[in-house]
Amino acid sequence: MSKLLLILLLFMGTTVVNAHPSYGIAVDDEGAIYFADIIHNGRGSVWKLTSEGNLELLLSNFHAHNLILTANQELITAQGEEWHTLLRLKPNGIKDTLYHTANFREFNGGNYTFTSTGNIVFGIDNFLWVINSEGKKRKLSDHMFGWNQIIHAHENGYIYATDIGDSTGKIYQIDQAGKALVYAAGLLTHLPRGYDKHQDVLLGMTSDGNGNLYVAETAGQRIIKILTDGSHETFYRSKDDYFPTGLDFSNNQTYILEFKMKGGNAGPRITRVDSAGGRKVVFDFETHHKKVSPIVAPNTPNSGTFLWVLGMVLIMVIGVIVFLKMKLHAPAT
Repeated sequence: MSKLLLILLLFMGTTVVNAHPSYGIAVDDEGAIYFADIIHNGRGSVWKLTSEGNLELLLSNFHAHNLILTANQELITAQGEEWHTLLRLKPNGIKDTLYHTANFREFNGGNYTFTSTGNIVFGIDNFLWVINSEGKKRKLSDHMFGWNQIIHAHENGYIYATDIGDSTGKIYQIDQAGKALVYAAGLLTHLPRGYDKHQDVLLGMTSDGNGNLYVAETAGQRIIKILTDGSHETFYRSKDDYFPTGLDFSNNQTYILEFKMKGGNAGPRITRVDSAGGRKVVFDFETHHKKVSPIVAPNTPNSGTFLWVLGMVLIMVIGVIVFLKMKLHAPAT
């Protein structure tokens, strides 16, 4: 019985702890910063930090990992838990549902991007898929990924997708014909504790307008810059036990979304890096929450996670009972 109990506890604990944080961040033409956050407000939040420093809650109890700001300043984001809904938030406040399903294999709101031509690209079951503006779905490429978590639609028309399946960390470039090539490799930092496939991951990707690609890497607590020839270098490294999850560029400045998981969750915070490398924390949720009237309840339980944990406890109890009954009725030897 002790072995069965241990296995169930380990399975439940590992699954709950290992959800990676949000990585979506975007800066609009007026200097407002939009970012995703799955720590606060039930399943999570989508926030807007105005250029004056005012924090606005755009979506509550909404489990968004990513968000994308289009050329016409429309915000695209998706719920990626239980139900998978892709939303468009227009500058005038109107919200449109672009896609909705309860079947994550039909559309996975936890791993997607939105192209400049209006196509939805998402990853599930080791492949990338595309849904066009008419709602028709097809496989983007025949390339089979080991473990893809992040997709980026580049302005050059290529799709870039991470793969951490072999524990080295690769980014693939997929052209419009579906041909996939390794664009960069050897991106994951290997720590002395050994590789953890749930914690040592590649997260948010973006580009700088000069053809260079950037990706967040959690184990090394850094942003990696990938040059046009596929070589790479460390562009930024977080401090104080934080790690970067995503970034965006605006007016020759870089805005980096960061979280902390050591000694308890903290964040999000946003660090701005100027062209000379100077850093400034322009937003820290913990500090901001203490200074102003709260528009969020940090201790509000995540209803979806709570019900899931409750279900797992019930399964564990039932499993123990069944095990005991089987042992009780087993023939003597």
